[in-house]
Amino acid sequence: MAKVGDWVGDLGHLMLADTALSELLIDMLRMLDYGHLSSMPKPPDSGLTTKQAAKQALKFQEKYPHLLPDRASEWLLEVLTAADERNELTHAVALNRCNRCGTATLFQHPRTGKYIDRSNEAVQALTVRLLDLREAGDEIAVQIAKLVNKYILLGAMLLADDTGETVVPETVHPHIVKHTCGDCTGDGRATASIVLQVGSVEVKPMGLAKALLEDSGTDDGKNA
Repeated sequence: MAKVGDWVGDLGHLMLADTALSELLIDMLRMLDYGHLSSMPKPPDSGLTTKQAAKQALKFQEKYPHLLPDRASEWLLEVLTAADERNELTHAVALNRCNRCGTATLFQHPRTGKYIDRSNEAVQALTVRLLDLREAGDEIAVQIAKLVNKYILLGAMLLADDTGETVVPETVHPHIVKHTCGDCTGDGRATASIVLQVGSVEVKPMGLAKALLEDSGTDDGKNA
């Protein structure tokens, strides 16, 4: 996380934080699309905004609550609120822009007419909030992967039982990338650590998949 004073030009750092949050949400949507037992996954739109991606994730939760952890709903609602504040702040129009130096202190949202605080303190506070949401979302992404993989393996068990052949399903994992600047590494070199999880699971026909579905009550019909 950036320290106070390390901002990339006020609004610039806010936009970077927002972009990181939207990338996390799009990654969540990618994993959630693998949680269907009845349809092939499709990649989400990589151009979704933070608000658009959060809304899609909430729709997933409404339709397939078993694919997201309980705390995801509260987190997504916080993301939507922060995204709205980010939109208001960045779209605000200066009402007293200096014709000589370009500075301004009074801003208003053009559609709502609401006066917006775009002071350095307000921008930094919202940036920290977005960064905190991004960090909290990493754990939610890990939990989503575990829940989705549970249903991927269940689908593989069904296929193995039906065909009598061993199945090696493709599981999902979050793309967690953490950047560190040269000052923080101590050697002047910026780094990016990527959490990669690899490996495969062989699912052999056991004749138990349908029984598990009936016992757990987790088939698509009961969760749709």
